[in-house]
Amino acid sequence: MAGRINVCTLMPMRAIPFRHVCLLGMKDGDYPRQQQPMDFDLMRQWGNYRPGDRSRRDDDRYLFLEALLSARDSLYISWTGRNVRDNSERPPSVLVAQLRDHINQRWHTDQGEPVDALTVAHPLQPFSARYFFHSDQDAANDSLHSDSLHTYANEWRALHDGQAPAVSNDQPLPPLDSDEPITCAALGRFLKQPVAHFFEQRLKARLKQQRQVLDDSEPFAFDGLQRFQLQDQLLSEALRAGPEHAGDAMAHTLDRLAGSGDLPLAPFDEGSRDSLLMPLSQPLEHYFALLAECGAPQPQQEIRLNAGPLQIEDWLTDLRGSAANSQRLVLHTGKLKERFDKLTRDWTLHLAACAAGCPLTTHVQGQDGRITLPT
Repeated sequence: MAGRINVCTLMPMRAIPFRHVCLLGMKDGDYPRQQQPMDFDLMRQWGNYRPGDRSRRDDDRYLFLEALLSARDSLYISWTGRNVRDNSERPPSVLVAQLRDHINQRWHTDQGEPVDALTVAHPLQPFSARYFFHSDQDAANDSLHSDSLHTYANEWRALHDGQAPAVSNDQPLPPLDSDEPITCAALGRFLKQPVAHFFEQRLKARLKQQRQVLDDSEPFAFDGLQRFQLQDQLLSEALRAGPEHAGDAMAHTLDRLAGSGDLPLAPFDEGSRDSLLMPLSQPLEHYFALLAECGAPQPQQEIRLNAGPLQIEDWLTDLRGSAANSQRLVLHTGKLKERFDKLTRDWTLHLAACAAGCPLTTHVQGQDGRITLPT
């Protein structure tokens, strides 16, 4: 007994009279409560039940009867009668349904069923107009409780009274006012996904949600994204080690990934290692061969270009050969066939370099071939 209002669960031996008793959450499936039996519980096995054994469902039936007898002035029962997604009707608890049937059998009214006069159906949304304006249909359906629908959320009343400030969306967005130069990577992202780039840069809306979720199961196979991420790590280590130590670097990286739990355990580890390394052997061989043919590396060069109101600035890296015949080599992790969206950044950088007076030939190597962008 904590005060005038007591919140508690239904427990036996609590049949204390109260003026008002409220039972919340009396929907189907939640009450009577269902208890999953233990494997070693002999009373739950078929044929082992004896008179006097405790049953949770029978206890809940008795608790519901105690709650009915404890109410002196009013009894309030609520349940989720509508689905929150499609507003379809949902049944109440079996005990509540039996109580409603008993009321309809023992009492009669001039208009409809007696239980309909005692039941209030709330709208699906808290901002419904039925909370603020009582229609004739609601008065006909709820003649005994014409003012039963009420709310304390008065902030929604301005929406229905027409006092909410009107927002005009007819005006277009102002032009982009940015004094900072644009990189070729930003132009490549715009060409690859124009709508996503517009939402992120102009509307400041992030469409991608980064969630750090721990894996609930051990990896036995790779999906497309996991395979791409692991192979991208292997290629990065191979390029950092060079053509002579690329194999050892990738083997060391696989050992580190296996120790971190990113690779399947034995005996599935050998097959997973081969599935990651085999598609990378030929692209790496072609890339290192082309790297040797193009000559010595060149220092990086800066690109400055004015394209109308836009100013483009970027850096040319991975250059080979002489200044008159510059070669740029790029190694992609995935496949390039019919995936021209992967070439947007390199193609934009290639065009900007040629327009800025730095002619070069760009070679993009993938798992399924090579694409060359001429001068």
